Amino acid sequence: MPFFVETPAQKQFAEAAFSGRFRYLLYGGGIRSGKTALALMLVQTLARIYPRSRWAIVRKDLPSIRRNVLPAISKFRIPGFTNEINYASWSMECANGSTILFVNENINADPDLDAWKGLEVNGFVLEEANELSSAAWNKAVERAGSWVVPNGQQPPPLILLTCNPGLGWVKDTFYDPWKRGTLNAPYYFQPATIADNPHISSEYRDALKNLPEREFRRFVLGDWDSLSAAPGALWTPEMIIQNRVTSAPTEFKRVVVAIDPAATAGPDADETGIVVFGQGKDGHGYVLADGSGKYRPTEWANKAIALYRQYNADRIIGETNNGGEMVEATLRAVDYSIPYRAVHASRGKQKRAEPVAALYEKGLIHHVGTLDKLELQMTSWTPDETAFSPDRMDAMVWAASWLMLRGTGGFVL
Repeated sequence: MPFFVETPAQKQFAEAAFSGRFRYLLYGGGIRSGKTALALMLVQTLARIYPRSRWAIVRKDLPSIRRNVLPAISKFRIPGFTNEINYASWSMECANGSTILFVNENINADPDLDAWKGLEVNGFVLEEANELSSAAWNKAVERAGSWVVPNGQQPPPLILLTCNPGLGWVKDTFYDPWKRGTLNAPYYFQPATIADNPHISSEYRDALKNLPEREFRRFVLGDWDSLSAAPGALWTPEMIIQNRVTSAPTEFKRVVVAIDPAATAGPDADETGIVVFGQGKDGHGYVLADGSGKYRPTEWANKAIALYRQYNADRIIGETNNGGEMVEATLRAVDYSIPYRAVHASRGKQKRAEPVAALYEKGLIHHVGTLDKLELQMTSWTPDETAFSPDRMDAMVWAASWLMLRGTGGFVL
């Protein structure tokens, strides 16, 4: 029995990839739909068809490659064709002289993507393309086909993309034209849902039904239209997209890391919001990173301090309504010298969030790249209606208020 059997949806996408009609193909939609597995099989198949060719698999950073790409490609390696991964060169050699490279975008450290200038490949797999910048997309278009196969058949330039529904350049480039009926070759889009994958258990499918409706529609059903703002939300996708930038300024007046701690720990606890925010010399605000997640106290402290050092921040600020003095004590247990300031809310979320939303409306706050989960939370949360705790949004509001609204009539705590 073959170790990899295509589903009908995967077969349809593979046929499009090998048809010769398309150069840029997006397989985008729900989780666990087989997108990544197929993309990794296709890039190996291309390497096999074209001896001595070169292909690159791209993720946003090295941890994502280690955590997601390497285990997946190890699982789906073509037996007897691909060798073990060479961690010194971040590559995988093939039996016919082809090479598969693992490339991290690294947009924060390399905003001009200078490391890509010498990258010569025949094509790319852009994994979780929504996490990559439009600059990486443009650079991939530029570099695909740049490798000249020595003494062999030259493959057509090809870029395969996978992602869940998200805001930004991927939606603008593929989904929106596809929905309008105006997406033409060399572009191709194929929707993906978990229903495409017959290997997913019914128990797992049933468990996913417990997700909030908007997340279920987006991540399970692969519904790109669920990205529109919830009625009554303070932020709309347009407010975020219109002011998005691909790289941060080189100089800031100040940078802070804001923490909105979860009230409890454990598997059912809320996330801890951790957001890096800077005010540029131009007076504008820049959301630099979202490090939020489910952490134990020492884990979120280590994460916040790591981001403080990575972004050369001026201080960490922490919301103390839930955590009280615990936030400072936890941080100082990791690094006693860390600059810290407690902030305490005396007003509700809506009163705190509205002045910050007004700054977005005026074009004064920019997201550096796509911050997918934060943006979904911002456009989902509605005053007095939303049951979930918007921890990422709260951390961003604290940071923006601290840097941009203190000393003004708009600073509300």
